[in-house]
Amino acid sequence: MKTLAILLLLAVPVSAQDAISLSTATIERSAGDVANWPITTAITRLDLGSNDCAVAFDKKAGPDRWPSVAIPGWNGGTIQYTLWLVRTVNGQAFTGGGIEFWDGRIGGCGPAANYIQNWYYDSSWGPLHDAGELTPGETVGFFVTAGDARAKDVRTVTERSAVVAVPWPGGAGGTFTFGPVIPPPVVTPPPVVIVPPPTPPVVSPPVAPTLDLSPITAQLAAIREDLKAERAENQVFYEQVRSKWKDFGVFLAKYGSIIAGALVAGVKIGQ
Repeated sequence: MKTLAILLLLAVPVSAQDAISLSTATIERSAGDVANWPITTAITRLDLGSNDCAVAFDKKAGPDRWPSVAIPGWNGGTIQYTLWLVRTVNGQAFTGGGIEFWDGRIGGCGPAANYIQNWYYDSSWGPLHDAGELTPGETVGFFVTAGDARAKDVRTVTERSAVVAVPWPGGAGGTFTFGPVIPPPVVTPPPVVIVPPPTPPVVSPPVAPTLDLSPITAQLAAIREDLKAERAENQVFYEQVRSKWKDFGVFLAKYGSIIAGALVAGVKIGQ
């Protein structure tokens, strides 16, 4: 019943993001670029037993399982994956390849009360060892990598899981389960509604009132005809005057001297 309670209380949702960032972590005696490895799998269960450990993830078995790698000097021995531990000492994260697992291996971690002694046995592992055994409640991270990463870097696949974090259960150990990766909901923004500007009203130009100009036009035409008639009459008059003046000139030229002489004589007679 106690174990069942631990299983229920320690179920943690898994994420494709590292629960403890490796970007600034100090890597001890293992692949220094592990923070940049593609995350292609997720730990779904950690059994941190009082006497041993086990880890479950989807690339441990099946058609997409990580391939095993041959280890030089092992006389044909192979390793499939490595379990890493991450701890924080004075605000700085430290990690290193801890336990090597060949295909089908179960356990290998040792008692939970002595993980540090069994995994990182001397000061060559830096603060992973020097900070001492894990304390109950301390936040501890775990992740797996393809190949053999314990004090070496032998791999044919550059892949890892995300880091999961758990509160250290102490020497009694504990089991932690992690749910499936739940992607964040996709929030679709509302469509952008473009409101066209209002169409300006069509303003027709003012229509001038229709005027009947026919009477005025008729009067102007009559005046024009009268002017023409008067101009013709004036022309006849001018011709008549011109003719009279012409006749008078002829008369004066013919009889002017006689008339002038008669007038002079008449003056003298009167005297």
